[in-house]
Amino acid sequence: MIKCAIVEDEEKDVRLLKNIIQTDSRFLLFPKVITPDLWIETITNNKFDLLFLDVELNGSNAFDLIKPLAIKPAIVVISNYPKYAMQAFEYDVLHFIQKPIKPEHALTALERAYKRISLNDYKPLPDSFFLQTGRNKYQQLFFNEITHVNAEGEYIRFNLIGDRSVMVYQRLKHIIPDLPQSIFMQVHRSVVVNTKFIKSIDGNSILLTNGTDITMGASYKKQLIALINR
Repeated sequence: MIKCAIVEDEEKDVRLLKNIIQTDSRFLLFPKVITPDLWIETITNNKFDLLFLDVELNGSNAFDLIKPLAIKPAIVVISNYPKYAMQAFEYDVLHFIQKPIKPEHALTALERAYKRISLNDYKPLPDSFFLQTGRNKYQQLFFNEITHVNAEGEYIRFNLIGDRSVMVYQRLKHIIPDLPQSIFMQVHRSVVVNTKFIKSIDGNSILLTNGTDITMGASYKKQLIALINR
């Protein structure tokens, strides 16, 4: 049985989540709603498998609560604001639910939690891959250092943190399968971005945390929004 808890300060949302969780025999709900002041004590003394966590809790920020945890349970982040969906990716959250909470979204979160925890359907992403840069030459690139990849004629450029880049003679379509699709997204016929580095989206303009402004192709927008809200 999966042990879970609710960290939420809005009573109507607590009632909705309780009603949904308690009807699923695969989950055991902690009887008390966890408050920020009792967070450390409660999490330390109870080995939770799953948390439903509101982002803004009486002046506290959920991400500040997550940071100090040495071992993190699966976390479903809840918020009124879709902007937190992108930040949630940095903490490898299981699911993001935008308020008002819809029962079908909570059920989706429960099903994903069951697959990850009980069926061991969660496979950690690899940290890196080796890019062939020449004849018998390879360079290791870490996914968390790649901000975006863009095509430049017959070449592609891997843009890295720290204003670094690596250029190779290769087509963009051939490198996309090597990038984890859970965090990398093609947003233009010539550009793939690491969604963890997206600062904001305004219309068809994507601003990365390093200040790079990327124009998104109209046909890719729906897929990108679906990915960051997943």
